[in-house]
Amino acid sequence: MEKLRALEKLCSPEFFDDPSLLVAVSRRILEVLELAMPAEEARKVYERCLAGREKVLGEDHGKTLATVNNLGIVSDKLKDYEKALEYYERALKEREKILGKAHPDTLRTVMNIGIVYAMNGDLQSAAENFRKVVEGNVAQLDAQSVN
Repeated sequence: MEKLRALEKLCSPEFFDDPSLLVAVSRRILEVLELAMPAEEARKVYERCLAGREKVLGEDHGKTLATVNNLGIVSDKLKDYEKALEYYERALKEREKILGKAHPDTLRTVMNIGIVYAMNGDLQSAAENFRKVVEGNVAQLDAQSVN
């Protein structure tokens, strides 16, 4: 019962009013909160978290980009595919620039984009994205075998 009360406190709007707390909240806590609340509420929490992380860490920080990607995931769950693609494309642009095209975080975002296309029946675009994921994974394996 105590754990449930702690989770309810974490879900309270007051907790998410402080930008410094939003920056400190770990990805795992956000994932647990996402499971514990309706998707629309989770999206609001992620949006507040994103605003705090952009303010404190900057728009191109890894934690900020992870939050952008997670907003895509939540939007995808809400079947708001247009918004999901907006978030994924933003995360992808920055991740490719900062991490490179073959980085696992970049490839996860490419995979998410492919899934959205597939869910919307655009199988050609989905296949193109899935092919990029495979090519990126092969590039990672090639790089690891050289090292």
